[in-house]
Amino acid sequence: MGSRSSAPTLKRADADAIQREIRGVKATAPLASQNSTVVNGNANWSTSIVGTTENYFTVREWKIAIWQGIHFIRRAFRQSCLCHW
Repeated sequence: MGSRSSAPTLKRADADAIQREIRGVKATAPLASQNSTVVNGNANWSTSIVGTTENYFTVREWKIAIWQGIHFIRRAFRQSCLCHW
């Protein structure tokens, strides 16, 4: 068995070019993920952490909820965090 590289093979610019230059592609959503441990006080959990762009929801065909008139996903992406407001 060979070793696995953690370096991404495509860059954000590649995803943008694919969306822009390939006919029929409506959206692209680059994705980076890794497993990690999160800690709160003396408790910890193994979890998967995922980073992507707002287009992820379009690509996955997920509907975005509106909460109290706020498009909270866009707001969270602008603040670069989905964990707190």
